[in-house]
Amino acid sequence: MARGGARALWILAALCAASCDRKPVTGGASGSAPRPAARIRTSGVPQFRDITAEAGIDFIHVRGSKEKDYIVETKGGGLALFDYDGDRRVDIYLVNGSTFDDLARGTGPEKALYRNDGGLRFRAVAREAGLADRTWGIGCVAGDYDNDGDLDLYVTNWGANRLYRNEGDGTFSDATAEAGVGDDGFGAAALLVDMDRDGFLDLYVVNYLEFDRAKTPRRGEAKDCHIRGIPTLVGPVGLPRRHDVFYHNRGDGTFEDVSAAWGFRKVQEIGYGLGAIAGDVDRDGWPDIFVSNDSTPNFLFINKGGGRVEECAFFRACAVGEAGNLQAGMGIDMGDIRGAGIEDIILTTYEADTSTLFVNSGRGFFTGETSARGIAMATFPYVGWGSLFIDVDMDRDLDLALGNGHVVPQADLVEGTMGYRQRNQLLLNDGTGRFREVTEEAGPGLDVRAATRGTACADLDGDGDCELAANNLDGPATLLAAEGPPMAHWLAVRLVGRRSNRFGEGSWIGVIDGAGRQLRYLRGEKSWGSTSEPIARFGLGDVTEVRELLVLWLGGSCERFPVDGADKPVMAIEGRGRPGTWPFWSP
Repeated sequence: MARGGARALWILAALCAASCDRKPVTGGASGSAPRPAARIRTSGVPQFRDITAEAGIDFIHVRGSKEKDYIVETKGGGLALFDYDGDRRVDIYLVNGSTFDDLARGTGPEKALYRNDGGLRFRAVAREAGLADRTWGIGCVAGDYDNDGDLDLYVTNWGANRLYRNEGDGTFSDATAEAGVGDDGFGAAALLVDMDRDGFLDLYVVNYLEFDRAKTPRRGEAKDCHIRGIPTLVGPVGLPRRHDVFYHNRGDGTFEDVSAAWGFRKVQEIGYGLGAIAGDVDRDGWPDIFVSNDSTPNFLFINKGGGRVEECAFFRACAVGEAGNLQAGMGIDMGDIRGAGIEDIILTTYEADTSTLFVNSGRGFFTGETSARGIAMATFPYVGWGSLFIDVDMDRDLDLALGNGHVVPQADLVEGTMGYRQRNQLLLNDGTGRFREVTEEAGPGLDVRAATRGTACADLDGDGDCELAANNLDGPATLLAAEGPPMAHWLAVRLVGRRSNRFGEGSWIGVIDGAGRQLRYLRGEKSWGSTSEPIARFGLGDVTEVRELLVLWLGGSCERFPVDGADKPVMAIEGRGRPGTWPFWSP
């Protein structure tokens, strides 16, 4: 993954020129008990503090050797923030790796599950929950594939992936064989998404490449693999690629591989897949899938309905970088950063090649506006992984949190790089979709240096604002809490699907109040190899009353729900709202 010095200088020159504890909610829509007036902060930059140790998180990520002789030792570190036991507190699951010797002996490090006991205190429960396996894990996705109201877990591995069914009693069972989803490649990320809108979540698995240790040169054995003369590992270029897999959910607990039949194999070339996200990029009511590929063009699968997709990333101008260059695509998120009712795409990449912002025209055609919107120079020196659009200051627009960390530890030996362990970043949105980096102003939590991979966000203490969690290679995980009360008023919307999938994933949620309107697309899978809570969160600024909550359910029906006040979670149950007309666009 080395980059040539001349190319890096050319890109830099171009950039310079371009930029000279919660209770259950009852009732059909909201129904929560009145709360006292919220205490809020109304200005400044949110302050984050590292609370990992005091929260009881003692997880250490292990992945191969410290030197990273092979590429499989550098990829991994997903996590999931999800409520596994149904107590309305979000818990933390962390994927772990292994070493070659430990994997052969079956004695490697265990994956971790931390139960949220309230008050930002967590307890390790992976063994009692049945999740402490010792596979070589990479990423994960949480979702309710069997529509029983409990969030299940799918884990990608180097080796056979695993599906864990949530039994609803605080334990999981391995349902991989029964479901038929144990793809045995080098799984990077995965999505649970209802592509045919039948009410059951399908499964898309992103494969990175084919890795065979016996057939792959070790670090130092290939003369052309280096960072400025310092030998590094081989790959991805030069290693065999492997197709991604799409499994259709039959609705009976089993899946069928329909990758070829649906058109997912009709790509110009197989990619070195690392990330994926689902969203309705053309707003036609059908979920589409964007896949980030490393050193190969990205994929955009437009859902045509009827069990058919069309790959058209080049046609829609999101296959390569803004300058037409191939990128090391990693983490992804989508969000309406401009308040336009349209979701744009952020893609994190390698150092000396900025993260890319693909701005959506509204019909699923994109333009690169990375420099114009203040992201290019902020991300240029870093190797980006996690990416989250989140309204951290609750001022009604989506900000950007990024997780960074170099691929190889040899970066510490190279002058002019940010090193192996890098700090994560926070960029605030000015309300128009332009960003300003505030990392150095956002508290000591962002001073932590780590080889971050997966990042995720959730309101772990029920106060309305979100905590940030990261899984870091060769070290402890990090959990950052926002200091003090929320910066403004807020609303958190949880969906319950009846005809739609149980958690309403793939639905659009709109909020209308005296200051305007906001829009969210409900998804849990985003960032890199990770899942955030499947809840739509809205910062309201100084607004204390929401006029209307609208849900455009996956399937096309629109319902309106009353909301009594703000600064609380609300629940919208499909079929219990008033029929309405979707005001953002014609579905």
